Amino acid sequence: MSLTVLVCGYVALVYSPWFLMPLGWLVIGSAITGLAVVASDCSNEKFVRSQLLNELVGMLCMVPLWTPFYSWKESKNQQPSRRLARSPFWLLTSTWQWMKANFAPTMSKKLVVNLICVYAFVCLFFPFMTKTVGVWGLFKYYFIPMAIYHVWVCYNSPSPPHRSFPALDQCDGHGLTNESTITTTTRR
Repeated sequence: MSLTVLVCGYVALVYSPWFLMPLGWLVIGSAITGLAVVASDCSNEKFVRSQLLNELVGMLCMVPLWTPFYSWKESKNQQPSRRLARSPFWLLTSTWQWMKANFAPTMSKKLVVNLICVYAFVCLFFPFMTKTVGVWGLFKYYFIPMAIYHVWVCYNSPSPPHRSFPALDQCDGHGLTNESTITTTTRR
């Protein structure tokens, strides 16, 4: 479903007039969040029965997010710093999680292979996108939707100051829960 929404969002972004671009970015950023949900299911081995297939799908979902699946899988149950999540800088929780995933202190063979895939994606994707659609296209089709994704992740990460969340054991580190128990509260 997320992949279908992602493709439809990109098609709409290509053919829509300039004033509808923010709507396309919102749809694409939300669909990218769906990739993180699929990776979360894969890390819990709930996506398919095969562990190898779960790891492969999880890795493919996380590569465009520049996050190695294996270090994210190991650290996803560790909550971001409470001080950071409750501060005015709560939008940085996603960046903090990315830094922890990319610069893991322990390196397994699976993590090294995953890091090679992530960095190969970066080294091939950016020159290709810049050459084919230019710098504005890179922002239009990748960076702005990724910024929307990071806002979703940060807004749904545990304990920003304006949200109430489920118990920590129900959250997976990217702000995703197994049940739909997140409730919003109004700011006052």
